[in-house]
Amino acid sequence: MNGHITLAFQGDLRAFALDKTSTSIGNSPSADLQLAAKGIESLHATLAWEPRASSWLLSAGSPTAQKSLRLNGQLLSSVASLEDGDIIEMPDVLIRFGLTPMTPRFRGVETNEIVLRGLNKLVLGRATGEQTADPKVELDSEDARVSRQHLELDQTEPGVVFVTDKSQTGTLLNGQRFDRRQLIVGDRLKLGSYTFEFTGTSLRRVSAFGGAKVEARNLTFTLQNGRNILNQISLDISPCSFVGILGGSGQGKSTLMNALCGVNPATSGESYINGVKLGDPRQMAAAGIGYVPQDDIVHLELTVTEAITYSARLKLPSGTPRKAIRDLVEETIERLGLAEHKEKSISMLSGGQRKRVSIATELLAKPSVLFLDEPSSGLDPKTEFDLMSLLRRLAGTDCTVICTTHVLGRAYLFDQLLFVHGGHIIFNGTPDEAVDYFKVENGLEEIYLKVGGDETRTGANWRDEFEASRPAAKPLAYLPPAQEDTTQQVKPKRGPGWLPTLIIQLQRQWSILKADQLNLLFLLAQPVLIGLLVGWVADDAVLRTFLCVVATLWFGCSNGAQQIVREISIFRRERVCGLGLNAYLQSKYVFFAIVTTLQALLLYLVTLTTAHIINPSDFNTAKYMEVMTTRLTPITNAAPGVAAPTSSAQAQVDEFDIVTEDTKSKPEAAPAPTATPAAEAPKPKGPGILMTTLLRVANFFEAGQNIMDSTDPGEGQPPSPDTQAKAVSITFLVLLLKFSALFAAAMVGVTIGLAISGLVRTSTQAVMWVPLVLIPQILFGGFVVTRPEMTPSVRIASELVPSYCAQRMMDVAGIYGQITPRMTNRTKYPVFLTPTGEQEEVTWTEAGETATEKYDKVSDWNVSWQNLIVFPNRVGQHHNAFRIQRGVKKYDESTEQRNDVRYKMGTLYGYTAPAMTSATILGIWILACYGITIWGLIGKQKGK
Repeated sequence: MNGHITLAFQGDLRAFALDKTSTSIGNSPSADLQLAAKGIESLHATLAWEPRASSWLLSAGSPTAQKSLRLNGQLLSSVASLEDGDIIEMPDVLIRFGLTPMTPRFRGVETNEIVLRGLNKLVLGRATGEQTADPKVELDSEDARVSRQHLELDQTEPGVVFVTDKSQTGTLLNGQRFDRRQLIVGDRLKLGSYTFEFTGTSLRRVSAFGGAKVEARNLTFTLQNGRNILNQISLDISPCSFVGILGGSGQGKSTLMNALCGVNPATSGESYINGVKLGDPRQMAAAGIGYVPQDDIVHLELTVTEAITYSARLKLPSGTPRKAIRDLVEETIERLGLAEHKEKSISMLSGGQRKRVSIATELLAKPSVLFLDEPSSGLDPKTEFDLMSLLRRLAGTDCTVICTTHVLGRAYLFDQLLFVHGGHIIFNGTPDEAVDYFKVENGLEEIYLKVGGDETRTGANWRDEFEASRPAAKPLAYLPPAQEDTTQQVKPKRGPGWLPTLIIQLQRQWSILKADQLNLLFLLAQPVLIGLLVGWVADDAVLRTFLCVVATLWFGCSNGAQQIVREISIFRRERVCGLGLNAYLQSKYVFFAIVTTLQALLLYLVTLTTAHIINPSDFNTAKYMEVMTTRLTPITNAAPGVAAPTSSAQAQVDEFDIVTEDTKSKPEAAPAPTATPAAEAPKPKGPGILMTTLLRVANFFEAGQNIMDSTDPGEGQPPSPDTQAKAVSITFLVLLLKFSALFAAAMVGVTIGLAISGLVRTSTQAVMWVPLVLIPQILFGGFVVTRPEMTPSVRIASELVPSYCAQRMMDVAGIYGQITPRMTNRTKYPVFLTPTGEQEEVTWTEAGETATEKYDKVSDWNVSWQNLIVFPNRVGQHHNAFRIQRGVKKYDESTEQRNDVRYKMGTLYGYTAPAMTSATILGIWILACYGITIWGLIGKQKGK
């Protein structure tokens, strides 16, 4: 079996591969590894492969060399067999030895990951070339610690795997011997020179070293004002150690921890986890980092089981069986002592229990290093002790634990203390060494008094004194595995892809919403109450649509404004674990766009229902249905002698009179001569249930006039054969435009709200920003001030405002398919009247007598006509129409055409270009807000 060594000499790390020969180490030029150092003999040591023992042997080159040659801290007394990970010490030289076994072979193919899908049984053992009844993973035949049939795996169902140790030398499961156990996701099996990790779907070969080495080189963090929070900090943290970063408030301890883990990288300098340089979240995820900030990093609305389960699904690879995830969650809950609270809402837990839940979410992925910011903050002494003891135990199970704290009462639990003062490390050592160095007698808490009370010395002075007190530099206490270690080529663990992550985030968001029943009720009550008020107050169709648009923008903005800022700690934690920015943000967009759209639809339906009851339109629904029934009723196969009507006007009374409900008396028409049928005429068929329903739906959504006008065949003309197609297309297009306007308003409202949430620092700021965004939507929406009334600059600005664009889509929907009505003649701004010239009568009592006056009735869609077909730059450039009667000029009250109106009376409006332009602008708003939110999130993940 080949080997490799990592050598630390004169501050450098060098890696060497060892073939199956002999390698000499000494200061002689003839040595295979020449080390020119004091105390190194010409031939100091020899590494040789012994094929009979299938082992690498270490021997001293001379009796003198043997006196300074140590193996794992013990003087070498004779030739020794080397194990994977052994440490060899020579004067000023440190060497880590490692074995390089062959890559496992499964079914004739070399692989570092054995997929378990479809396998009921699997054997792991030393390669012998013999056929076995069950599939076998063949390991290095020269590894004497691996038996021929070392392990047997039984998979009873996907993700449920039991492992049985059948070896003579034994196998370690998470560092402990066993006979038979069920594997949980993240469990590690060590057999001989191999270490495998169970992923739920496979056995993945990993490095034997579970804990991570943390290194910092010249870390400096500078604020914009030029002040340094950290000053040229360099340090090394050994794997599987429990490290406390101590210091007073504002001295830089949290900044140092965030720089070490890459959450908020230093202005200059580098940090490394097992040699991986940090900076990009994907690198942090690959380095196996767990991060628990000071704030809660779980959603308080969820139960303990729900929160940990969602976290597991986001961390584990896609395709991990649900049963394996459930087993992992149960094992983690049990491990952290949360079993009796697992079905409780997190909001019901104590501070210490919440902190345990936060830690549990990070332990799911078995991180190699766990960072915690002030984990004991706000806890009572007993809870603090329990939590710190738990972290102490975690540090002994293949995990490096680093936490900041200002409480020194439990500092004796740490393996290493880093004391930060003024942005400098003024002490780095063990708790006992800290007592000796600072000469404190009443506990480590006295250090704060001693350092903080001395105003004559700065952080730099304290650092210089500590550096001067340290002995000469010792060899590194830890060496990483050499690059020749083939396990480094195994692809790192990855969470689910973009789409599964998006789905999981949406499911979690729904669980959060339904768990907060009061908030859910409020979301439903909002559109109902506002719809009732709008339908009650607004008797104008355009006003109703405008208020619905503004309310929808308000819903969306309110729904999104606090979503990011209130869970920023959760975002940072999941970002460190590899959560993608786009998946996170898109889940917010999709979920709240759906919620806001449903609110908008409910609002619009309640508004229309209320308006139909309290403020019914003068549009005659009964006559509308009668006329449309006539137009849609085919008259075919008439028998000889039966007179078929040639037009709707001949079959019914004049349409003009039907729709306007004209009460004027008409002379009775003479009865038409009756023809004598040769046979009984067939009874005409009506439009059918579906078409009748469509007509009623169109009328409910105030599109009846649109259908009437667009299907009018003209006076004296028979109904068009495509009347039904026209009615369907008009209804479809009008409803599509109205619903699209509401959906676009919902989307833009949500994106604006999320952009606010991505930029502000507190929820209070988000709430304050919402009115500042919504008030311009009212002012520039095109209803309070119509387009013809706007100045050129206001008009340009309005065309970019979301409410104006959404209302413009509503305007097009309101008049699409209608004929251009008459318009006022003697007003500066044209006012559009009803299509049939209706009048409304006003009656009042004056001096005891009843007075009556009739006025031309204004169209319900007057504002829409004004916003769409009036030339703003021609307003006022209209020559009033007049007639000469008996030599007197008389001005008409209304006219069929004006210079400042695009179309004359009777023109059918059928243009969607304004709506398409507005939809494009709204799309630009969505993309722009998305970009702003991403920019804000990038800053927030760095703590800004």
